[in-house]
Amino acid sequence: MEKVVLNKVIEWLKDEVKINKGVVDYTKHPITFGRHECAEGLLSLINKWKEEEKNKPRKTMTMADITEERRKNPEKYLSQYTIDEMKKLGLPIRRDNIPMDEMKRLSRELIIKLTDKEE
Repeated sequence: MEKVVLNKVIEWLKDEVKINKGVVDYTKHPITFGRHECAEGLLSLINKWKEEEKNKPRKTMTMADITEERRKNPEKYLSQYTIDEMKKLGLPIRRDNIPMDEMKRLSRELIIKLTDKEE
């Protein structure tokens, strides 16, 4: 949608520049001259912004990056229901500061609690 609107605006600005190109004397036709000047300025800005956007450095995340991000910020990727259940069971939501032995112990406790709930 945004690209369609932008393309229509660019097309309109180009028409405005083309139509009012011959107006040189702004004293006789100040409005027409102003429209022409404004259209040229906006087209110039749009082209500058497009170029900036094109040259903007992009960071492509690898699967390892995504996995690490999810490990460090699980609350960003878990549903609210899952977070609430983890809190009810007393499980920590952030795992990056928990030693592996502690994580294993907590996992075993969770399995026991979940098994007890099902029975």
